[in-house]
Amino acid sequence: MFFNENDLLELKINQEQNFVDQFIIVEAGETHTGLKKSYNFDHERFKKYGDKIIYAKFDSFSEEMSKYPNLASEDFTNIHKNQPNCNGEDWGRENFQHEYAVKVLRDNNPEPESLIFFGGLDELFREEAFAKARAIFNKKEKYSLYSKVFHHYKSPVYMDAVIHFELDLYAFKFNLFSKKDICGLVTTLENLSIHKISEFRVFAICSHEALANGGWHFTFLDDTDGEKALKKYKSWAHSRDVAAGRDPYFEMKDKEEAVKTVYRDYNLKINNNFTSETHPKYLIDNFKKYEKYFAKE
Repeated sequence: MFFNENDLLELKINQEQNFVDQFIIVEAGETHTGLKKSYNFDHERFKKYGDKIIYAKFDSFSEEMSKYPNLASEDFTNIHKNQPNCNGEDWGRENFQHEYAVKVLRDNNPEPESLIFFGGLDELFREEAFAKARAIFNKKEKYSLYSKVFHHYKSPVYMDAVIHFELDLYAFKFNLFSKKDICGLVTTLENLSIHKISEFRVFAICSHEALANGGWHFTFLDDTDGEKALKKYKSWAHSRDVAAGRDPYFEMKDKEEAVKTVYRDYNLKINNNFTSETHPKYLIDNFKKYEKYFAKE
């Protein structure tokens, strides 16, 4: 899902292009909270990657949802609708955009044996982790899988592997470390006929322990003094979630509050020991280009 992260997208493509054949990018004309937004994907900047990128966009969630009423996961949406601390409509929009990406994938006739990486634009994977995942899929084994979060949700079913990744989570800047994070997954095209991609993600359906040292999650990346962070807090599906001790993010008033909230929520610590071992090589090799995304001491 693309919001406004052209710099991060360039980093992701260069990090993963040796083992990813095509990147599917879906941009909406609305945020997950229903606010109108501009289209920010820089076509001129990325035309050098040719057909490596498949870009799709749509204007209105409600219009696209009416065209494809069965696209999104009903179970995923209902769970969020039935939780009093969540805004079901916002989560429904996010869910739909995930599944719209799968529709775009199928429309482009992928090879039946394709492996499908699913992750946010801010989730970057290591080539070594992909190689480990590939070795597992090459065994062509089937696994009896069910939801590890809601055991009553689905009966076990035999399917191909579903592998998640342990990523290093950074927030706001490339050198502000938070913690280890389990997110992103890789599975087969066949499995996407059994479960929606959102179900694999939210219900933690997996066949193996998450692959350690799988890559990086650079969330809330901001080269301003908090303006981008504020915009994200008002746009993502979590915006109207209710949690003890704070107002919903959607009610955030200014960028100063946004910066304080990122630091508080992610318990950030500065880490200036960055090398091609700890961070993407393209980032280190192009430090000047990305210097504005590093926090000073």
